[in-house]
Amino acid sequence: ALATLSETELRQRVKDLTVYARVTPQDKLRIVSAWQACGEVVAMTGDGVNDAPALKAADIGVALGSGTDVAKSAADLVLLDNHFRTIVEAVRQGRVIFDNLKKVTLYLLSDSFSEVMLITGAIVLGLPLPLLPTQILLINIVTDGFPHIALTQEHMEEGVMTRHPAGRRRVILDRFSRTLIIVVSLVSGLGNLLLFYVFERFTGDIALARTVVFAALGLDSLLYVFSLRSLRQPFFRQSFFANPLLLLAVGAGLILQLAAVYLPFLQDMFHTVPLGWVEWLAVGGMSFVVVGMVELIKYLRLRSFQGA
Repeated sequence: ALATLSETELRQRVKDLTVYARVTPQDKLRIVSAWQACGEVVAMTGDGVNDAPALKAADIGVALGSGTDVAKSAADLVLLDNHFRTIVEAVRQGRVIFDNLKKVTLYLLSDSFSEVMLITGAIVLGLPLPLLPTQILLINIVTDGFPHIALTQEHMEEGVMTRHPAGRRRVILDRFSRTLIIVVSLVSGLGNLLLFYVFERFTGDIALARTVVFAALGLDSLLYVFSLRSLRQPFFRQSFFANPLLLLAVGAGLILQLAAVYLPFLQDMFHTVPLGWVEWLAVGGMSFVVVGMVELIKYLRLRSFQGA
């Protein structure tokens, strides 16, 4: 009988027990505590007054809509339709939200640290500022702001419900995320610093050098956002038109950035100059390198999982 098991014995056997009969409110509380002691995230469903202690103790207490007021007040969620499939759908949506939150965080932090790396590197080397405040503001508002909003609307990835449940200590910025942020920041920041140095040194035109860096930072942000749509698949295996809002955001960002480079009244505002094909080759090459590094890190991560 469950009552004859000590707490230690129950923790040792709880993973092998699948059916319980005639349990008391205290038994339910012990079962929840035993699973939590094993490091698991516990969900508990119930509808009666005697379920309230276990609903309160569980990580996620789920009360039935037809249940008592006591059970509902102790629970974290209430199933209005009393159907188990609603719990499954809630888990699915929760995983999608977590995935999208992670993508947005990666996108914003990697872009921000790229700019920090660029400015810091220029100061350390005694170079002029490679970007002006108005240029940084436009990059942050247009090329970063539009796509990151669109990333929140990404649909569910394939296999989202076959993943192993995340532990309670799961964080958004795990080791892979931190690695991705560091690599993108270093490659983009230092690469654009090199672009600025080369164009400023060999042309003597600081406005041209700043415009090249301005265009490169904006373009690589607009392009590698497609790589961040999935952290488990290469970008070419994803449906290009699955998120039309992202396409609209990237298109709008690209148009506004081109306008800042070529429209005279915006050139005066952002201190830019028109770019020729040589400059755009350098800008495109920098963007290709950044996207390639993101895809390489994703590939190496997938290979490590397959070899585990």
